[in-house]
Amino acid sequence: MKENLDMLYEMASVGYFTILEENSKQESLKFKVFVCGDEDEIPHMHIWDDETDGKKIHTCVCLDKIEYFHHTGKEEILTPKQKKYLVDFLKEECKKNKRYKTNWEYALSMWNDNNTGKTQVDETSEVLDYTKLKD
Repeated sequence: MKENLDMLYEMASVGYFTILEENSKQESLKFKVFVCGDEDEIPHMHIWDDETDGKKIHTCVCLDKIEYFHHTGKEEILTPKQKKYLVDFLKEECKKNKRYKTNWEYALSMWNDNNTGKTQVDETSEVLDYTKLKD
């Protein structure tokens, strides 16, 4: 529990997207997208299921290339449907901060703002097509 609370203090939430699951007991699955501060040299964002705070699904994808960034406890693979919803979410208008046109721009800025001295990302880059993530 303390580990999750510590993580909450270090993360910058980009937002949420919800997927209606057809073959599930649940009607929908809500995902949180966020970046963490002072984390690693590899620019990435986290995607986790909101219901369990990432205990069921927690993975990371790079912000500068179409690759997963798996590390301990963050090794799940997104389904094709989840990848599509992630890309759609990143292309959507940013509702958290109107200075940014899209959630993608916001995510890139959050990485750069929270990881000073680490590898920075080009905030003018186009949304990566995470539907092409290799499993």
